[in-house]
Amino acid sequence: YSPTDSDARVSVKPGKARQLNYFGQIAVDDAHHVITGACSDFADKRDSQCLEQIVELTEENLNENNIELQELLADGG
Repeated sequence: YSPTDSDARVSVKPGKARQLNYFGQIAVDDAHHVITGACSDFADKRDSQCLEQIVELTEENLNENNIELQELLADGG
């Protein structure tokens, strides 16, 4: 718990010390290397718990520019 930043969450990675962090997600057009969406969340979540949010944000950003989302790739996390 952080008394100065109540939104920070403890995150754990193998071989690393526990830390108070945030969790950043980005979506990238891999053909053109352009960031199409970005957001942050609490660090105590998994990638799979944030997927819906980043996909919705990316679709909104693409729709504003009349671009259709055709394919979605994600890692095993």
